[in-house]
Amino acid sequence: MWYKVRELQSKGLNKTQIGKHLGVDRSTVRRYLQMSREDFVRRRNSHRKYTLKLAGYEEYVRGT
Repeated sequence: MWYKVRELQSKGLNKTQIGKHLGVDRSTVRRYLQMSREDFVRRRNSHRKYTLKLAGYEEYVRGT
């Protein structure tokens, strides 16, 4: 998402236009524009990794 926001900004779109194009609020766009690349990578890597509660039932649900 960070990369898309930066790309659209470089094409001259404003925050509202970027938000509409990506389907997010302009405050989300603003937050991404305030982040440096390092901040984005750090934030992306810091999210907890967890298994979904239903992951153990995936084969059953899919019928495999």
